[in-house]
Amino acid sequence: MKNIKKYSYIRENSLVKDIFIVSSVSDLYKYLDFNFAPIGNMSKTICGYNLFNINIIKSNIKDIYFEDNIIKVGSGLMLSALDNIALKKNICNFNFLRTIPGSVGGALIMNASFLGETISDSLLEIEGFDYMNRYIKLKKEDIIFFYRYSNIKEILKIVTYAYFKSNYAAKREIEERIITAYNYRKKQPNIKYTLGSAFKNKKDIKAYELIQNVDKYEYKTFKVNKIHKNFLEFVPNSKGYEIRNDLLSFKNNVETSSGESLEFEIQSLYDIYK
Repeated sequence: MKNIKKYSYIRENSLVKDIFIVSSVSDLYKYLDFNFAPIGNMSKTICGYNLFNINIIKSNIKDIYFEDNIIKVGSGLMLSALDNIALKKNICNFNFLRTIPGSVGGALIMNASFLGETISDSLLEIEGFDYMNRYIKLKKEDIIFFYRYSNIKEILKIVTYAYFKSNYAAKREIEERIITAYNYRKKQPNIKYTLGSAFKNKKDIKAYELIQNVDKYEYKTFKVNKIHKNFLEFVPNSKGYEIRNDLLSFKNNVETSSGESLEFEIQSLYDIYK
């Protein structure tokens, strides 16, 4: 058994069967018949329980290629690193997304967004292994994307590469976009052990507004941030099942007090792969 803590963004204390780091598509072939769950940077993910029968595969595929206004990017590359490389060529696709502490693969699965831009806006296609262990390509039009959601997990067991159309801008404009992104981030709480927004916003109301009237802001494994109520401050080394139970209890309290249903932005591997 291996502990996920080293790879967990909030230093969750949960056990998994084993953990494998893959740096190429050829590496993955060794593990395709394993029962596994892929992870990125875990900036939106918890195990949520000990997963004794589940192996973890973390993509370290980080190569990037530029050709004919198309960018091919490995799923393990961090968004900040992607933007740092792309902006040298005056490519502006990822200026806002650079502030999200996630990898390309994880961001695609969650359809990460910031300041009105989503990672799927300039997506052309993705590559990966499906559940029959076939290496396939999916065009953007074959994937369902909407607010902080995609159905990629229903089609692919793991993403390896993504292709994006290059959008260009003048250096000055790119600098201004990056400044805008960081200035907006400064308005959000600076928390070390957080997974960002706990709940998705509803169409006509922000999630933090629904949290205002709950009667409990502190749990064993986290507390609600005083500045941004939809941000949770997790206690490192907390056990996964306790984090999951606290999150479910918090969700129930918010829904009871507000009369509104909510959907987690945070995903639990236990609930996906149990």
